[in-house]
Amino acid sequence: QAKFLLGSGYRIGIDEGIDILARVYCNAHEVINPDGSDTDMGFGLYPEGCLFNHSCNPNCTWFMNNDGDLCVRAMRKIGADSTLTIAYCDIYDHADQRN
Repeated sequence: QAKFLLGSGYRIGIDEGIDILARVYCNAHEVINPDGSDTDMGFGLYPEGCLFNHSCNPNCTWFMNNDGDLCVRAMRKIGADSTLTIAYCDIYDHADQRN
């Protein structure tokens, strides 16, 4: 028997739930273990991180600091009118795997 944690005024329909999950999936950043291992700790939603566009030749890179904050660093000089970009995937993977 299902129990609801929220009253009926807070419930959403299936279509809205799918829309929310799709937005989370598309905007989440992988949280990498700060000990340097390849073990992923999960995903985080960082509103500022969602503003970066993707490039296979990005001018910025992102990482998590020890406090779990999303940090972005320029990898080269970037012009004032240039778009800041990050890689949404592993840019060292073969193109077929990235698409």
